[in-house]
Amino acid sequence: MKYLIFIIFLPIAAFAESITVALYEDHELYSKHSRAYQANWVLLQEAAAIEGITLKASPYLWIRGLEELKQNKIDAVIGAYFSKDRSTLYYFSKPFSQDPIYLFRSAKNAASTTKIQNALVGVTSNSIGESLVSNNNEFSVYKKSSSKEVFNLLENGRLDYAVFSQSVAHKHCLTVANIELKKDCLVPVGSAIKNNGFHIMFSKTSKNRAIQKRIDFAVDTLISDGKAKAIYLESGYSAQEYKDWLELRNKWQNE
Repeated sequence: MKYLIFIIFLPIAAFAESITVALYEDHELYSKHSRAYQANWVLLQEAAAIEGITLKASPYLWIRGLEELKQNKIDAVIGAYFSKDRSTLYYFSKPFSQDPIYLFRSAKNAASTTKIQNALVGVTSNSIGESLVSNNNEFSVYKKSSSKEVFNLLENGRLDYAVFSQSVAHKHCLTVANIELKKDCLVPVGSAIKNNGFHIMFSKTSKNRAIQKRIDFAVDTLISDGKAKAIYLESGYSAQEYKDWLELRNKWQNE
């Protein structure tokens, strides 16, 4: 009987799955101060639990996470924006949350009247923000490997503007290191450059394609049973923003 039990349970263990996931470098701070990141991470954990998938997650510098994903050294990164260029290299989940991208200036340098045409604009290397402004000839683009470096340069007056998502801006304004700052320490200039969704981005393997589809299905299950709405509201979104997110997901589904 002992051997029979072993034979019965061995296939179950053999099919247990796990994926390696790159989190943001300052994962704990983003989980605390970014509603888009928080919703993304909590929904992913819940969806993975439904599918019996173990998440082996570790913080990565964004540029390093992308490089390891490209080389298939890790399976996925969270909090990724979709672009056509990226879609040729990676698989994308449906949107997990939404997070607009703005051109920001520092609130303490509000008196500055530097025209955008003559400005120095900071971006994070290999980010969607960089791709959105890199071909703009009206101003000079300055790249750094992390958004924290860009933020510090902006706050110290060495940059005129910077391109951040709303989540990144709030996170940097509310960190312990910048306790004297407030949520609105960065001021958006005009309307959003792009109102993107937060996705899980997977390396292009057949295994990850299958997992991406399973994760998307599990989130649909969380939406149906009301758990996704609770997570969304607890992350700081309004009921209307939750409806907007559902519309974004439905639009993605039909693309």
